[in-house]
Amino acid sequence: MAPTATGPRPAPPVPPADRDGRGRAAREAVGAASTRRRPWWRAGLRWFLRGGLAIAATAVMFIPYPYHTGGSFRFLPASRVEVRSEVEGLVDKVLVHEGEWVKAGQPIARLSGRTQERNLKSSQAKLEEARAQLQLLKAGPKPEEIERARADVSTAETSLAWSGPRAERYAELHRQNLVSDQDYENAVRQRDIDTAMLEEARANMRLVQSGARREQIQALEAEIRSLQALADNSRMDVESATLRSPIAGWIVTPRVEELAGTYLKPGQRDLVVQIEDARTIRAEVEVPEEEVMSVSLGAKVEVAPWAFHDVSFKGTVVSIAPVAATNSAEASTTVQGPSQAGSQVAVSGSTDRVVRVITEIPNPDGVLKTDMTGYAKIATGHRPVWDVLFRPIIRWLKVRVWYWIP
Repeated sequence: MAPTATGPRPAPPVPPADRDGRGRAAREAVGAASTRRRPWWRAGLRWFLRGGLAIAATAVMFIPYPYHTGGSFRFLPASRVEVRSEVEGLVDKVLVHEGEWVKAGQPIARLSGRTQERNLKSSQAKLEEARAQLQLLKAGPKPEEIERARADVSTAETSLAWSGPRAERYAELHRQNLVSDQDYENAVRQRDIDTAMLEEARANMRLVQSGARREQIQALEAEIRSLQALADNSRMDVESATLRSPIAGWIVTPRVEELAGTYLKPGQRDLVVQIEDARTIRAEVEVPEEEVMSVSLGAKVEVAPWAFHDVSFKGTVVSIAPVAATNSAEASTTVQGPSQAGSQVAVSGSTDRVVRVITEIPNPDGVLKTDMTGYAKIATGHRPVWDVLFRPIIRWLKVRVWYWIP
C-alpha cells in the first residue's frame, strides 16, 4: 500500500471567473472602507493650502526688492596735472622719484637759471635808477642849485655890462675909422654872446625855481612802470627755473630721475612729470542706456575690482555723462513694420550703447590704482519683484512692439 503525505491538503483551484469576481468585490470593499475612513475636511484643507500658496506667490511678486544696475568700470584719478617747463634751460637736478607723495608747492626739479638771474639783476638796477631820478624831480631844486643859478645870472649880467658899452664905443670909433672892421665885429659878437648867456642863465634860474614839470614826472613814472613789469617778468623766469607741484599727489611718471641733464627747449613747454591725486578715486561706470534713467546723483555704488575679488568698495554717483557712447561694435538692425511695408529704419541695438556714470570712492591708502577695472553695482531703489523679473520683457514690448503698432 502506497504511503500518504502528512499535513494539510492544498485548497482546490479557483476558477478564473470566480477569481475576478472576488477581486473586484475586494477592491470595492477596500474603496468603500477608505471612503468611510477619510474625513471630509481633508479635501477642503488641500484646496485651502493651494489657494494660500497662490496668494503667497502673488504677494511675493509685490514685495519691494533692492534693484541694482551697473556695468564695467575703469578707475580714474580725482585730479591729474602735467608739470611742464615754461622757460628754457638745462635740468640741473630732479628732486623726486616715481611713486613719491608730494605736497602742493613742493619743488620737484631745478633748471640752470643763470641767464634768468642775470636778466633780473639788470632790470632791477635800471628800475632803481629810474626811481632815484623820480625822487629828485619830486623833491625839487636844492638851495645850492638855486644859488648856483643866481650866480650864473650875476656872472652873465656882469659880462654883458662890460661887453655892451664896449660894443657901443667900438661902433662910434668904427664910424670915425679909428678901429678896424675886425675889432668892431669882435666887440659886437662878444656883446651878443653875453646877451645870449644872460638869457640862458635867467631861463635856467626860472626852471630851477619852478621845479620839475608835471609832464616830466608822468613820463618818468611811465618808464618806471615799464621797468617794474620787466623786473617782474624776470623774477617769474627765475622762479620758473624751480618747477613745483601745483597739487598734492603721487608722482606717476616712470623713471623721472632720468630727466636730469635734459635740455628743455624754449616754446615747446616740455613735459617734466605727471602728478595724480587719487586719495578720492573716480570710477567711470559704463551703464547700459536702457538702465541709465534709473541712476540718480548721490546714488550708492559698490565696485569690485579684479585686483580685489574678495573685497568691494563703496562710493556715490557724482555725475552722469550728457551723451551716450559706444561700448562695443554698434549694431544696426533693419526693421520692417506691417503698416510700413517696404520701409527700412536703422535701429541701434540697446546693448551696444552705454552712458558713462562717474562715481567717487574714498581711497585714503592709495590701494586703488588708476586704470584698474572691474564691475560696479549702482543702487536704484526698491522695485516689486515682478518688475525686476519681467522688466526686460516689458521693455522689449514697449519699444519693439510699439514700433510695429500703426
